[in-house]
Amino acid sequence: MTDNENEHVKLAQRITDMLCQLNEGKALDTKQLAEQHRVSKRTIQRDINQRLMLALPMLGLNDDGLYALPENYYLGQLNNDDIRHFSILSGVSDLFPNMDRQFLHRILNENAKFVYESKGQFNEDGTKFKALFEQLEPAILKKHKITLYYKGSYHLLEPYKLINHRSCWYLAAVKDEKLKAYRLSFVKELTIHDNQPSFQHSKEILKQLETEESIWFGQDKQEAILTISAEVADHFRQRSLLPHQQIVKEMDNGGLLMSSQYASSVQLLSLIRYWMPHIHVVSPESLQSELMDGLKGYIG
Repeated sequence: MTDNENEHVKLAQRITDMLCQLNEGKALDTKQLAEQHRVSKRTIQRDINQRLMLALPMLGLNDDGLYALPENYYLGQLNNDDIRHFSILSGVSDLFPNMDRQFLHRILNENAKFVYESKGQFNEDGTKFKALFEQLEPAILKKHKITLYYKGSYHLLEPYKLINHRSCWYLAAVKDEKLKAYRLSFVKELTIHDNQPSFQHSKEILKQLETEESIWFGQDKQEAILTISAEVADHFRQRSLLPHQQIVKEMDNGGLLMSSQYASSVQLLSLIRYWMPHIHVVSPESLQSELMDGLKGYIG
């Protein structure tokens, strides 16, 4: 297991531990959890703010200053399947070696803290979206139309799903029969039209949400061909790091020739910059030119 996988499994261990404590009616003591899992108190606070409170917005501080659920809420109702489902929603399930009952019990064992740890997680602060989540969840489930004040104008939308893409939260919603993504951090006002008839989900939109890997909905995609150096090739073999990536050829020097389907140069260029100098754009030339112009502007 790589260091990165170890770190994510340790994160999963902490989250699962906290979920089980809440399920048993216990309150979360950040200091005690930090000592138990051998991390800083700030790390535990981040776990709660950026992971737990997104799925459990009713989680809050009790009279003793500890994090707890309201009395009789979910107590004793969470099982291994619930914890596994939460892990999927919080984006850590694919980082586990597996998600069976045996593994869940193993990472909850006290000895697991000597084996696993998670570091380097950088996520948007989900606590600021608590009110939006509490409003949008029933609106999505009940298929109520909404109005957002977003980037200076009002948008009448049919909300479909809340999506976390590259650590930022978006609302996938239909406007004028087109699926679009609205970043929650830019939402200033939200109105739920629960006094109006509900809308019906489109099968085409649901299929699009299921198959699309990013939040660049409804845009024609272009193909980029890139070379990946041998030094980092294993990272690209092990997981999809580029949008709709495919290995075109394994090169004699250990590197890769890859293709990527992208909707916007912004979507791909940020990833290319991250992996430089181990990645090079073969085509299209316009993408390579935009990359070089941006680098020259940054340097000069």
